[in-house]
Amino acid sequence: MSVRLLLADDHPMLRDGLRRSLTDEGFPVVGEASDGDEAIDRVDQLAPEVVLMDVTMPGCDGVEATRRIKASHPETKVVMLTMHADRDVLERALAAGAGP
Repeated sequence: MSVRLLLADDHPMLRDGLRRSLTDEGFPVVGEASDGDEAIDRVDQLAPEVVLMDVTMPGCDGVEATRRIKASHPETKVVMLTMHADRDVLERALAAGAGP
C-alpha cells in the first residue's frame, strides 16, 4: 500500500530532490506547495494522507499551515521538515498537530 504525499517547502530544488527520492521508492507524490497557504489549498484539493511540511516558509509558515490543515482535515498526517534545533519550534509544531 502506498501513502499519498504532498510536499510543502519554499525551496524548489529541495522539493525536486524529495519528490525524486520518494517516487523512486514507490511513494506517490500527489502535489507540491511553495508556502503554507498553498499547502492548505493543495490538501483541500488533493486529499493527501501525509504532508511533508517545511517549518520556515514565507507568508503562512509551516506551523500555522499545520494547525489549519489539522483543523479541517484531522485525518491528514503532517511531518515537519526543519533544520531548526530550537525546542520552541518543536513544541509549536507538535501543538499545531504535527505527528511525532
